[in-house]
Amino acid sequence: MKNLFRLAAIIAALVNTVSAANIVALGVNKPADCPALRPLLEDLKAVQFPNNWTVYVACSDVVWQKIIQREDVEGLTSVGITDRVHKLTIINGAMYSPLFSFDRQVQRTPVRILKHELGHIICDSRKEDVADGFVDSGVCKNRVLMASASK
Repeated sequence: MKNLFRLAAIIAALVNTVSAANIVALGVNKPADCPALRPLLEDLKAVQFPNNWTVYVACSDVVWQKIIQREDVEGLTSVGITDRVHKLTIINGAMYSPLFSFDRQVQRTPVRILKHELGHIICDSRKEDVADGFVDSGVCKNRVLMASASK
Protein backbone atom coordinates (compact mmCIF):
# COMPACT_ATOMS: atom_id res chain seq x y z
CA MET A 1 0.00 0.00 0.00
CA LYS A 2 1.55 3.21 -1.15
CA ASN A 3 0.51 5.80 1.33
CA LEU A 4 -2.27 5.14 3.78
CA PHE A 5 -1.63 8.45 5.49
CA ARG A 6 -2.72 10.13 2.26
CA LEU A 7 -5.72 7.80 2.22
CA ALA A 8 -6.64 8.84 5.76
CA ALA A 9 -6.74 12.46 4.58
CA ILE A 10 -8.95 11.53 1.64
CA ILE A 11 -11.23 9.54 3.90
CA ALA A 12 -11.49 12.47 6.28
CA ALA A 13 -12.93 14.50 3.40
CA LEU A 14 -15.54 11.81 2.65
CA VAL A 15 -16.64 10.76 6.12
CA ASN A 16 -19.99 10.63 7.72
CA THR A 17 -19.67 9.15 11.19
CA VAL A 18 -22.24 6.60 12.28
CA SER A 19 -23.63 5.92 15.75
CA ALA A 20 -20.42 4.46 17.21
CA ALA A 21 -17.42 6.77 17.08
CA ASN A 22 -15.31 4.10 15.37
CA ILE A 23 -17.53 3.29 12.38
CA VAL A 24 -17.55 5.62 9.40
CA ALA A 25 -19.65 5.47 6.23
CA LEU A 26 -17.88 6.70 3.07
CA GLY A 27 -19.49 8.14 -0.04
CA VAL A 28 -22.96 8.94 1.30
CA ASN A 29 -24.64 12.14 2.46
CA LYS A 30 -26.15 10.45 5.52
CA PRO A 31 -25.10 7.18 7.16
CA ALA A 32 -28.67 5.90 6.66
CA ASP A 33 -28.03 6.09 2.89
CA CYS A 34 -25.39 3.34 3.14
CA PRO A 35 -27.06 -0.03 2.44
CA ALA A 36 -24.15 -1.95 4.00
CA LEU A 37 -24.22 -0.10 7.29
CA ARG A 38 -26.99 -1.99 9.09
CA PRO A 39 -25.64 -5.49 8.34
CA LEU A 40 -22.08 -4.33 9.11
CA LEU A 41 -23.19 -3.03 12.50
CA GLU A 42 -24.86 -6.38 13.21
CA ASP A 43 -21.71 -8.29 12.21
CA LEU A 44 -19.52 -6.02 14.33
CA LYS A 45 -21.44 -7.20 17.39
CA ALA A 46 -19.91 -10.64 16.82
CA VAL A 47 -16.53 -9.48 15.54
CA GLN A 48 -15.33 -6.81 17.92
CA PHE A 49 -12.55 -4.57 16.72
CA PRO A 50 -10.40 -2.76 19.30
CA ASN A 51 -11.95 0.37 20.84
CA ASN A 52 -9.19 2.55 19.40
CA TRP A 53 -9.82 1.28 15.86
CA THR A 54 -11.82 2.88 13.05
CA VAL A 55 -13.78 0.77 10.60
CA TYR A 56 -14.67 2.56 7.38
CA VAL A 57 -17.25 1.13 5.00
CA ALA A 58 -17.14 2.09 1.33
CA CYS A 59 -20.83 2.56 0.59
CA SER A 60 -20.47 2.59 -3.19
CA ASP A 61 -18.40 0.86 -5.84
CA VAL A 62 -17.03 4.25 -6.94
CA VAL A 63 -15.62 4.97 -3.47
CA TRP A 64 -14.17 1.44 -3.17
CA GLN A 65 -12.51 1.72 -6.59
CA LYS A 66 -10.94 5.07 -5.66
CA ILE A 67 -9.57 3.57 -2.45
CA ILE A 68 -7.99 0.50 -4.05
CA GLN A 69 -6.57 2.55 -6.94
CA ARG A 70 -5.01 5.11 -4.61
CA GLU A 71 -3.52 2.39 -2.44
CA ASP A 72 -2.30 0.39 -5.43
CA VAL A 73 -4.04 -2.80 -4.27
CA GLU A 74 -6.19 -3.48 -7.35
CA GLY A 75 -6.46 -7.21 -7.86
CA LEU A 76 -5.13 -7.89 -4.36
CA THR A 77 -8.37 -7.40 -2.46
CA SER A 78 -12.02 -6.91 -3.22
CA VAL A 79 -13.30 -6.87 0.34
CA GLY A 80 -11.05 -5.21 2.90
CA ILE A 81 -7.87 -3.32 3.74
CA THR A 82 -6.35 -3.04 7.20
CA ASP A 83 -3.68 -0.52 8.20
CA ARG A 84 -2.30 -1.43 11.61
CA VAL A 85 -0.17 1.72 11.87
CA HIS A 86 -3.08 4.12 11.42
CA LYS A 87 -5.51 1.77 13.20
CA LEU A 88 -8.08 1.58 10.43
CA THR A 89 -9.86 -1.01 8.38
CA ILE A 90 -11.75 -0.25 5.18
CA ILE A 91 -14.52 -2.65 4.18
CA ASN A 92 -16.11 -2.87 0.75
CA GLY A 93 -19.80 -2.46 1.52
CA ALA A 94 -20.65 -4.31 -1.69
CA MET A 95 -19.93 -7.58 0.12
CA TYR A 96 -23.32 -7.11 1.79
CA SER A 97 -25.11 -7.14 -1.55
CA PRO A 98 -26.79 -10.40 -2.59
CA LEU A 99 -25.14 -9.89 -5.98
CA PHE A 100 -21.60 -9.89 -4.53
CA SER A 101 -19.53 -12.96 -5.36
CA PHE A 102 -17.18 -14.43 -2.76
CA ASP A 103 -15.82 -16.86 -5.38
CA ARG A 104 -12.33 -15.32 -5.35
CA GLN A 105 -12.21 -15.07 -1.54
CA VAL A 106 -10.77 -17.55 0.93
CA GLN A 107 -13.33 -16.28 3.44
CA ARG A 108 -16.86 -16.67 2.06
CA THR A 109 -19.05 -14.49 4.31
CA PRO A 110 -18.91 -10.91 5.59
CA VAL A 111 -18.39 -12.14 9.18
CA ARG A 112 -15.42 -14.27 8.08
CA ILE A 113 -14.00 -11.30 6.14
CA LEU A 114 -14.25 -9.16 9.28
CA LYS A 115 -12.60 -11.90 11.36
CA HIS A 116 -9.82 -12.07 8.77
CA GLU A 117 -9.21 -8.32 9.01
CA LEU A 118 -9.31 -8.60 12.81
CA GLY A 119 -6.70 -11.34 12.49
CA HIS A 120 -4.31 -8.88 10.86
CA ILE A 121 -4.81 -6.58 13.86
CA ILE A 122 -4.68 -9.09 16.72
CA CYS A 123 -1.80 -11.06 15.21
CA ASP A 124 0.00 -7.86 14.15
CA SER A 125 0.72 -9.39 10.76
CA ARG A 126 0.41 -8.47 7.10
CA LYS A 127 0.46 -12.16 6.16
CA GLU A 128 -2.77 -13.43 4.68
CA ASP A 129 -2.27 -16.99 5.95
CA VAL A 130 -1.87 -15.71 9.52
CA ALA A 131 -5.11 -13.71 9.25
CA ASP A 132 -6.87 -16.67 7.62
CA GLY A 133 -5.71 -18.97 10.41
CA PHE A 134 -7.11 -16.58 13.00
CA VAL A 135 -10.61 -16.76 11.47
CA ASP A 136 -11.36 -20.29 12.69
CA SER A 137 -9.05 -20.67 15.67
CA GLY A 138 -8.81 -17.19 17.17
CA VAL A 139 -5.12 -18.01 17.53
CA CYS A 140 -2.23 -16.25 15.83
CA LYS A 141 -0.10 -18.78 13.95
CA ASN A 142 2.85 -16.39 13.90
CA ARG A 143 2.89 -16.18 17.71
CA VAL A 144 2.64 -19.95 18.10
CA LEU A 145 5.51 -20.40 15.64
CA MET A 146 7.62 -17.73 17.35
CA ALA A 147 7.01 -19.31 20.77
CA SER A 148 7.95 -22.74 19.42
CA ALA A 149 11.11 -21.40 17.77
CA SER A 150 12.29 -19.81 21.01
CA LYS A 151 12.18 -23.13 22.90
